[in-house]
Amino acid sequence: MDPDRARLLAGFSPAARTAWRVVGHRNFRAAVVRLRGAPPAA
Repeated sequence: MDPDRARLLAGFSPAARTAWRVVGHRNFRAAVVRLRGAPPAA
């Protein structure tokens, strides 16, 4: 894991880390679908 990302996530509560991971993944997937017209490879 990137040291900057690890430092950022270390300051979050467990619930906030989970929300960050879930929402971030969803936003990434939506952006890839918009750009490519297909979901990212698994």
